[in-house]
Amino acid sequence: MTKKQRIFCEQYLKLGDGVSAAIAAGYSVKSAHATSSRLLSNREILSHLEEKRKEAEKRNIAGNDEILEYLTKVMRSCDDEVTVRDRMRAAELLGKNANLFSERNQMPQQSVIFFGEENIVD
Repeated sequence: MTKKQRIFCEQYLKLGDGVSAAIAAGYSVKSAHATSSRLLSNREILSHLEEKRKEAEKRNIAGNDEILEYLTKVMRSCDDEVTVRDRMRAAELLGKNANLFSERNQMPQQSVIFFGEENIVD
């Protein structure tokens, strides 16, 4: 990918318009429409744009660790702005995340069978 193409990609992600991005990257104003169309059909450029979009998405969307850290801070907070209700809700959400309240965490019931004891009364 050329330097101009990289600049085009940056500008396209920033501006959202192929013609403006082509002009900003230094392509001819007269052929900007055709150039942007050609560039946006280039597999390498499309791949690069998709990669950059995914990177931006990762930066903008909170991951599991970040959410758990936030809930833990709220739960442990002694700040006056955080109510007891907020702290309890954060603890509840953390517990649900750890499956502390699910039926699957309960011990399985086992039947006890005695052999050779005829006089056992239920």
